[in-house]
Amino acid sequence: MRTTLSSLVFIMAGVLLFYGCEGPEGPPGPQGPPGPPGEPDSIATYLGDNSENCGHCHDAVIATWMGTPHAASHDSLLSNPSYAEACNQCHSTGWNTALQNGGYDDEHDPAVANVQCEACHGPMGPNPALHEPSPDALSGLSCGQCHTEQWEEYQTSGHGTAMERAGGMEAFVDEWKSSSCNYCHIAEGFLRRYDPASYPVSPTFANLEGNEISCGACHDSHLESSSIPSQLRVISADTLVYPANYIINDYGTGQLCGKCHKDRRDLTTQNNHINNGNAHFGPHDSPQLNLVEGVGTYIMDTTMTWIPTTPNPHAGLLQNMCVNCHVKAVPEGSGHYTATGHSFAPQTANCTCHAVDPDFDYNNSKDEVEVLMNALADSLVAHNPGLTLPLESGMVGDTTITTVNARKAAWAYFLVENDKSGGLHYPEYAKLILNNSITFYASVTAARNGKNYASTR
Repeated sequence: MRTTLSSLVFIMAGVLLFYGCEGPEGPPGPQGPPGPPGEPDSIATYLGDNSENCGHCHDAVIATWMGTPHAASHDSLLSNPSYAEACNQCHSTGWNTALQNGGYDDEHDPAVANVQCEACHGPMGPNPALHEPSPDALSGLSCGQCHTEQWEEYQTSGHGTAMERAGGMEAFVDEWKSSSCNYCHIAEGFLRRYDPASYPVSPTFANLEGNEISCGACHDSHLESSSIPSQLRVISADTLVYPANYIINDYGTGQLCGKCHKDRRDLTTQNNHINNGNAHFGPHDSPQLNLVEGVGTYIMDTTMTWIPTTPNPHAGLLQNMCVNCHVKAVPEGSGHYTATGHSFAPQTANCTCHAVDPDFDYNNSKDEVEVLMNALADSLVAHNPGLTLPLESGMVGDTTITTVNARKAAWAYFLVENDKSGGLHYPEYAKLILNNSITFYASVTAARNGKNYASTR
């Protein structure tokens, strides 16, 4: 079959249409409008060298941090015969093997060795200007990543369970946010009251957010540690309101505990509770400092002295008082601990001067105090119809149930009751004030002699 020229042209045109053809590249066209912004980098990175990156604004903090164990935490490992790769996660910054985050785990970069600012406050990269410090340092979560023993014990303590017992953060903050409560119950309030330089703005708690009294409330990890034991924030004298302006300044690191664990009732408040009653009758909760020192009960007559003739022997023997008994660190080796004392429960191992049983009863003192407590309570119930056992402060503070004399006698009962040690913080003082109340109340109830019963009971 012959192929004509027209047929050939037709076939070639079809081939060109099927496969296309490409000529020389023409000049570029005009630039189009900009596209939408891309997704931001979702992986923050650690810059390290925080003495430089943070120091230009936080030079005072960096200067004291340089004197802390954190600043040399990785350097100290290198000479330790027990050093292993696993140690790096707590002795360096940015350790997270699940991410390529620029931390020490990625390249073992000296810039992020040691526990630097970013270890607690979060990564500063890639843009330091956008850095927002993590609040976990105050909650204790940052500390708990490495100080696991302390954190686990703390979570079993009264401090560590306060929020849970209140029913969650909002309920916890709502209960304790008032200015007269937050400085001992909420970490932000505590810092504002006792370390205002680190918390310069008074917290409002308007958003019902706050933290328990945890690591960051008591310890400041920025503080130089060689002269500040355990980097505790406040180790200064404690002043009681009753006796007025009574100063305690020889309890060592235990002074920190005394900031909150003391009675709040001055003489005016005491007299108001005694004479007019109160739904929260009696000494404020947790008056441990008063009991240890041996001061602070309501005085019915001039025979009652502030300090018993036998002073608390612990005050002369224990350098740090509260801390010696309630915060016991038991070394495990290699700088770690099997117990750190952050449950704040006393341990019999702390009693190195004399033997005690598991109930901490020494020379039957606890039993003796219990007998006196029961005797006083029984007497109050016997002479105040409507009062029942166990004694409750709201009931005793009800003027339709108790008399002025009954409330005078009951003050010592609640001082010992609210101390929660069964009198063991100072047995002689606990027995003294209970005996004083029992004697006083026996005298006024026995003096009826034909008088109206309700006026003298």
